[in-house]
Order: sequence, then C-alpha cells, then structure tokens
Amino acid sequence: MEIQKIRIDMHLAKISNIPRTEAQKLISNGCVKVNNKVINKNNQLINPLVDKIEINKIHSKNENTKKEINFSIEPFNSNLEIVYEDEYLFVVNKDSGIMVHPTTFNETNTLANIIKYHISKNNINSKIDDIRMGICHRLDKDTSGLIVVAKDDLTYQKMVNLFKDNKVEKTYTALLFGNLESKQLDVDAPIKRIDGTNKREVSTDSDAKDSFSSFTLLKQYEKFCLVEVKIKTGRTHQIRVHAKYIKHNVINDPIYGISKNTTKYGQYLVANKIKFINPINNKLISVSIDLPKEFNDYIKKNG
Repeated sequence: MEIQKIRIDMHLAKISNIPRTEAQKLISNGCVKVNNKVINKNNQLINPLVDKIEINKIHSKNENTKKEINFSIEPFNSNLEIVYEDEYLFVVNKDSGIMVHPTTFNETNTLANIIKYHISKNNINSKIDDIRMGICHRLDKDTSGLIVVAKDDLTYQKMVNLFKDNKVEKTYTALLFGNLESKQLDVDAPIKRIDGTNKREVSTDSDAKDSFSSFTLLKQYEKFCLVEVKIKTGRTHQIRVHAKYIKHNVINDPIYGISKNTTKYGQYLVANKIKFINPINNKLISVSIDLPKEFNDYIKKNG
C-alpha cells in the first residue's frame, strides 16, 4: 500500500499537540529539519513513517511565556502501567491528566517522557523516533486508557497503517448526561477544527472530515448513563464532540461539557478495550481494563 504524504506543518501540529500556527512558527524560525536538512516551507510534503523529523531549541516569541521550546524527549521517572507486552510492542494504560507528547510549553512528564525512562531503565534495544517514542496513536490529556507503543520502527510503521486503515478495534466507555433515546445511537457527522483554536465542531463545510461513532447504552441512571462507544474514525476530540452534538455531553468535560465547573479528574471517558492483529507475527491481541476508580465513585455517589 502506498503511504500517503502529509504537509510538514500538519504533521508537527499532530505529533506535538500544538496549534498549526505554532508549528508554522517553528518552521519559519528554521527550527525544523527533515532528513538533516533545515526546511522553511509549511507545505513541504513528508512521509511521516520514513522521513526523520528533528525540532531544535528556539525561544518563544510569545511575550506572555518567554519559554524556551525544546522538543527533545527527556526521561521522566513515573509509573508506567503495562497491561500487555511482547517482543514487538506493549500496551499501556495512560492515566487521566497525562499528555501523550510534550507541547511548546516544554512538559517533561508526558507519556513519551515516561516511556523513554522505561526504555532506558530496562535496556530495551529500541530505534524508535525520539519525538514519537513508538506511540502509535493518541488520547486526549484527560482521557485515560489503552495506548499501543511499538518497540521498533518497523512495528511502528505497520501499526500506524493498521490504525489508518481502521483495522484496530477501539472501544471506549463514557458517562454521559441525560437519557439515551435508544439502546444504540450511531452518529455520522463530519468534524472540523474551529479556526484559531484547538477545539472541534460538527460541520457541513467541505473541509470537515468524515467521523463516525456508535454509542451503545450499558446502563441508564436517573440523570446520566453509562455507554460503550466504538469509533470507525479517529478524529481529535471525536467522541466528545459527537456526544455534545447529540446533546448527551460527556460528564465533567472541561471543553465540550454542559458546565465549565469541572473537577481535576477531567472527562469521564476511558479507552478500555483494544483489539488488533499483531502486524509482525499475526497474533491476535485483545486487551481490556477495568473502569477507573473515578467512574465507580461517580456512579456510587450519583447513580
């Protein structure tokens, strides 16, 4: 299968979880190298699975922060809950509140930093990219759950293709406000980014991306419900945006929720099941985890 190329500014924004305008600033300041060559065109096409991307230190022009932006990954000693592992990859359970990758604010306690510490501590022979750290997909900071991490570049490339081709079955569980109208509710609604922000919305504009989510009722309570969510596409904030669209916002969602008065835990959304065929040895991998304690506490208190 031919690998689709992508604009360098779009790729940097995605892997670094920063606005596209910030990625473009990095490029215009000569801070980005592709295959050891400094690039200065935002629309330069790259192959994210083959091309070597480097981001060097710069000083932010943002007068409010005056922070140095350093995209090198430093090891961070923190608990890493591995729920499955073989010689090619492992699956971790990311806590709510943990970012997947550092942003321009130079975080050092992200999942990528924690993985780098784990690799160094356990002497894992890994040749994975220092920015991606083998992480094959992402979850929002305040969404907890399962993430696949490759131990080598070949596994990484093949796993990324599995996600791209929708050959990874991802299942989420969420707490939503209100009473779900039916046992199953399918949402086929394109999503686009709101200009100048990191927020998304359902849109009929031509640049909106197809997005499909299926909500299945697990248990109805008086004022909220427990649902299982499966997605055919993996758009940023997809489940949260679709939940808002059907007027059953994810409980405690600080961005798309009903109330901005949220607790530290973040939205009640967890990626608790994942199933796929290991692309190297063709072994079926099916992993599931229990609901976080915070879910059970909320249900016990409000159910």
